[in-house]
Amino acid sequence: MKLNRACVCSLLVIPTLAVAQLEDVSESSDYGDLLLNVRYRYEFVDQSNFDNNANAHSVRTRLGYRSPEYHGFFAEGNLEYTENLSSGFNSTANGNVDFPTIPDPDNTEVNEFFIGYRFAESTVIKVGRQAVDLDNQRFISSASWRQNQRTLDSITLDTALGHGVNFFYAYVENVNRIFGDDNTDPLLGDLDVNAHFLNASWDLQQYGSLTGYAYLIEDLDNPDLSQQTFGINYNFKHQIAENQSIGIDLSFADQSDYKQGNDAINNEYYFAEGHYQYGRITVRGGYEVLGGNGELGLATPLSTFHEFNGLADVFVNTPATGLTDIYGGIGIDFAGFNIDARYHSFNSDLGNVSFGDEFDFMVTKKVLKDRLTLGAKYANFNADNFAFDREFIAIWAEFSFN
Repeated sequence: MKLNRACVCSLLVIPTLAVAQLEDVSESSDYGDLLLNVRYRYEFVDQSNFDNNANAHSVRTRLGYRSPEYHGFFAEGNLEYTENLSSGFNSTANGNVDFPTIPDPDNTEVNEFFIGYRFAESTVIKVGRQAVDLDNQRFISSASWRQNQRTLDSITLDTALGHGVNFFYAYVENVNRIFGDDNTDPLLGDLDVNAHFLNASWDLQQYGSLTGYAYLIEDLDNPDLSQQTFGINYNFKHQIAENQSIGIDLSFADQSDYKQGNDAINNEYYFAEGHYQYGRITVRGGYEVLGGNGELGLATPLSTFHEFNGLADVFVNTPATGLTDIYGGIGIDFAGFNIDARYHSFNSDLGNVSFGDEFDFMVTKKVLKDRLTLGAKYANFNADNFAFDREFIAIWAEFSFN
């Protein structure tokens, strides 16, 4: 389908008009808050093992409501609708398997709906469907880059225990994955689980922060994939001068089988990143290891795949021999534009086999009182001994209110 230019223009103009109408709505209305998010995105993928390139135009709309609190009780929910304006790609649901995959199928669903209760000003309990992001989202994430957000049917408890200590717990019985509730592929639809997430963080003030976590996931649809991950993270930032700072981020995790999980689930995770910031320029470098034992690689089924190991999304599943990612990059904040460029070198954890390298570039800018975000991404993965060459481009405009 050829995209109508007038349609694209209207997608960019409508948020501008909407701001004028919505500015009069109070941020803390006695009647609650209207929630609106509209995102248009174009994605392009050129993958060397396909004769056809993928071209995806899609629009995702979320409309919802957040109630005011009443004696500590509150509620929030939103409906999500994704429509593809083109068909030249494999959405995982449209049957176009002759094209590279861009997993954004047409979709209509209740994205979030939960009831909450706040007490003692420091503790919140939520029951229902909700998006959950923990720490840097390496293991638990709502995967918000995709048009259909990942949400959890769950009960969550978030409480501040004092002295800089915060504790989070979630019981999860169902995962609403990015592929949509109506996806006909049984491996891509909702995931029935019996999962427990525990996460405790300690703010050490000038000495950084320390976080420990345990994520226990019993996969009822695929019992042999059930896993438990125990980990620790340390984050530190030091202000050298008024416009200079340094920082480090260190993580370690151990993953093993859980309940009826495969005995081969036995891998470790290592992460180290350092950065130096001077004015509006930040230089960073890192080393990440997702262990692999030859049978299975470290599993991160609830991660945000897009934010780690390259924007081209080649490594959405860890290879059986594991993955090491050595990367470096520079970020610049210039005239309201946030620019980031990175280079990745990928190898296997087991055997140190070269998988390839990748160059990534991203630029974003917020306008209309930060309600409209404009962005573009580019990634080029050059395969060596893994997968195929893959070139990726994305351009988007996202409008949010409340």
